[in-house]
Amino acid sequence: MKDERFRGHYMHIPTGHVSKIYLIPSSTYDFQDLPVERIRLQMFAALTTEAARQFYCDRRLKQKAFLALADQGWDLAPRLVFRVGDAPPRFEARVPADARTYFSFWRRNPRWLRGRVSKEYLAGTWASKLVSKGILDPAQCGGVFTLFNAYDHIDVCPGWHLSFSWTMDEAEWLDIRRGDRPRWTSFVTAVAEKIKTACAVMGQDFDDLLKSAIQGAPGVAAPGAPAARAGPNEAI
Repeated sequence: MKDERFRGHYMHIPTGHVSKIYLIPSSTYDFQDLPVERIRLQMFAALTTEAARQFYCDRRLKQKAFLALADQGWDLAPRLVFRVGDAPPRFEARVPADARTYFSFWRRNPRWLRGRVSKEYLAGTWASKLVSKGILDPAQCGGVFTLFNAYDHIDVCPGWHLSFSWTMDEAEWLDIRRGDRPRWTSFVTAVAEKIKTACAVMGQDFDDLLKSAIQGAPGVAAPGAPAARAGPNEAI
């Protein structure tokens, strides 16, 4: 942890509600500005339209428990993204609504969670509905439609960004102490516990996911794989 060249780690999980997990220096995403002040755990849930549909329809995922993560030191931020498949362009909209309103809207209104939406429908009925509910900022509508003007259909991905951080002093103190598993430090244990807690409220068993990652299952990056240099927001 004392190495100023620390660039972070990345895990990709192909199934479940959380598909991308990052452990990165929080000062910058290009990993050049030093010193690093905090180490930040970031988890991205419901990244695609289909993943979002499964997320909000999963009754194992309790709204109260999920939102209560904010009372346990987590930052929970709605992440409304417009995209065309996996390739650019991509637009992340500002969400005026608070986390509770945002979650409740998508859980109660799954029919508004659309993939391959026509531009005409998106600009008309769909946008009007979301603006009226405070989910979409009307000032950004023009930017969305301009960016995707050349495309016939657009995917709507109402996901989440979960973040938890430690100061460098906290991380270093934990990192020189033995963890609860062979070759783990207490910091690794702390990170694993935070991921496990977040996954549990979303109906996932992190231990099973971790076993698959360690065994090198197809499509799963091992926990020690370096994070993309451009940073998580560039990759998703």
